Amino acid sequence: MWKQLPDHLALIVISVTLGQSLLLAQDRRISTDEARQLVLQVFKKYGPVVEVWQLKDSYDQSFLYFEAYWPNPTGSGNLGSYAVNPWTAEVWHADGCRRVISAELKRIQGDIRKRLGLTKQKHLILDRRPPLCEPLPTPEVEPKAGKSKKQRK
Repeated sequence: MWKQLPDHLALIVISVTLGQSLLLAQDRRISTDEARQLVLQVFKKYGPVVEVWQLKDSYDQSFLYFEAYWPNPTGSGNLGSYAVNPWTAEVWHADGCRRVISAELKRIQGDIRKRLGLTKQKHLILDRRPPLCEPLPTPEVEPKAGKSKKQRK
């Protein structure tokens, strides 16, 4: 019986290690510094004067939240709040609940997703939920001038 114990123990260790590896493969995320760099990329046109600070006490633990500032001598320097999905590298403007999109940001996100082994299918699954923010109201579309279907009859 004592001779069999190490084999069983080895099997348990291998099973636990393999299980942890699979979990880690599914739970690959970007670092806080990478998320900060993504937000800085949004403001690259402003130059190196933009500062991005992480909001530590976020109410939404699924995203990494940041505030962006720049030294505006004539008014507020606040450029807004941003949320980064650590599994997909998507950047959201948290004040308006809108995804931030640019060609350079897409290129960087593609490189990150490739490094993380994130397939398009996994990306679609992980990117279904936006950050916890209030979307801006969609402007109402004015009806086109002309006769309605009822008026044409």
